[in-house]
Amino acid sequence: MDTRWTSYYKENEQRTDIDLTKSLYQTIASVAAEIPDETALEFGKVMFSYRRLLEEIDRAAASFLAIGISEGDRVAICDNGVPSTIVSVYALNKIGAVTCMVLHGIPRKGFTEQMVRCGCRFAIMPADLFDNVSGMIRDTGIDTVILTRVGDYFTFWDKINLGVRMLMSSDKYRYDPALMPDGFRLITWDKMMKEERDTKIISETERDVDSVSFLFFTGIAVHDSQSTVCISDRAINSEASLGLFMIGSREGGQNRRRVMSFVEKAFVYGFCTGIHMPLAAGHTLVLCAAHDRGFPVPELNFYKPDVFVGYPSIVSGFIGNSRVTDAALQSLRTILSGGDLFGGASLNKVGSYLAERGSSAKIYQTYGIAETMSVCIYKDSNDDDGRLLGIPLPGVAVKVCERDTMGEMPIGHKGEICVLTPARINGYLDDEDADNRTIRHQPDGRVWIMTGDIGHIDERGMIYFDGNSGRTFERLGTQIYPQLIESEIKNVYGVTDVCVVPVDNEDGSRDIVAVVVPVSDYLFNNDRLRNIKSSIELECSLMLPPPMCPDQIEFRAYIPKRRYGSPDYEQIAKSVAENRLKITEKNE
Repeated sequence: MDTRWTSYYKENEQRTDIDLTKSLYQTIASVAAEIPDETALEFGKVMFSYRRLLEEIDRAAASFLAIGISEGDRVAICDNGVPSTIVSVYALNKIGAVTCMVLHGIPRKGFTEQMVRCGCRFAIMPADLFDNVSGMIRDTGIDTVILTRVGDYFTFWDKINLGVRMLMSSDKYRYDPALMPDGFRLITWDKMMKEERDTKIISETERDVDSVSFLFFTGIAVHDSQSTVCISDRAINSEASLGLFMIGSREGGQNRRRVMSFVEKAFVYGFCTGIHMPLAAGHTLVLCAAHDRGFPVPELNFYKPDVFVGYPSIVSGFIGNSRVTDAALQSLRTILSGGDLFGGASLNKVGSYLAERGSSAKIYQTYGIAETMSVCIYKDSNDDDGRLLGIPLPGVAVKVCERDTMGEMPIGHKGEICVLTPARINGYLDDEDADNRTIRHQPDGRVWIMTGDIGHIDERGMIYFDGNSGRTFERLGTQIYPQLIESEIKNVYGVTDVCVVPVDNEDGSRDIVAVVVPVSDYLFNNDRLRNIKSSIELECSLMLPPPMCPDQIEFRAYIPKRRYGSPDYEQIAKSVAENRLKITEKNE
């Protein structure tokens, strides 16, 4: 193992002792045996001890077996972050089923395609999603839907004080039974769990911890296609162990954390870091139901968590936020930011804001793709360079190499970022070509993951991100990485989405155009749009080399998407060019 980074770690800096030989269910069961009365899960005023959580998991496992789910079955979890989400994951793991994690807000067509690809017969979903996709169930192969509801858990106090009445409306649904396939069953979670069943006779199904136990969907960033990654229990436990390096393990029952994640549970980062990591280590998971609001002010003020997990765009919501109470900020010890790059200027603003409000929270910026379980490199400083990823977590090796030969690039030279980590995927579902492109088995037995991202390593061993190989182009003799520009622009307050495209001019030159979606209220306020434009130009001039700074910023109400949710880059570039032509003709 490459040890160039060991000089950065303090001896025994953090103890991460999750047993990688156990299944996910065994991991939770062992924690419940050790600290049965400690709080495992908080959901509003509802609290689950580890003892109660395990009892719920065992009851759900018995219920799943009773309705026909068995070892090897693939079951879709499309839930929105209520306790049944957590219970279902570990119950399915206990009986040897394969869990397919699906985004709660998935479009109908995408839902159908994913269910067909994975061969799911069972799906656990909230009422509002069922209301949306019920007309497509006949085309999916699903014959049993288990409905979950927000109202099954929230107390009357929560409904008044946490502003969840909007969420409660998502419990309503209707469907036409005539459109359902023959033998279709609709089962409500609460009724299923109330059935009298002897959970003690249900033993855990034996399964190799290296076999596939989870399916996650990924791979939509560039091409109009989507991959399904296959992941084992060992990989998920490995990622949890790596993540604990940043928040710490319990020490004799002490040093317990309350972890609140605002990342979708359907994604590798959201599940592994936001759910399994705290539970596997005996911390407390503070659970938030998914919704369309931005920064979670009510939840943060109510829960006052020790650890907050979010995307950079969510973490940026701390900046200047007067609605967050001092008590909530002073409770924070650690902020984990991942899933995208965090511009240095915005990262500094968050740090300054926290310090001004009396918070000593430490911010960790993490890097990793779904294939490396989302967390493999971290940075624990507010360095101004937004391209600096940092160093690998202990137990992970990274090199920058030439893709075809995997030969390591010299210091300072750009190449593809490759990762050697115990927290990696088994492969892609029914996609040998993707396996060959991404997973490299070496003669020495090591298995490297090719990230598709371009970077370099400096003389200190620090790793930098330079862009994604899929959308790169050349301009003025400089290699341009649109993803890097987008990451900087996303850090500007008031920006909700952005897409950067190259547009060719008649003289053969090429311009960079940033299509920006501002906060909806800003679209009708010219002063605010001018301020955002100036902020974007300043951010880019400070953080990017001149050839990478956008020549034009165009504001729009939305960015056209492909069927899996990635931007339609060709359509965007074409529409920008057409708008330019109309303006030119008008001026003439």
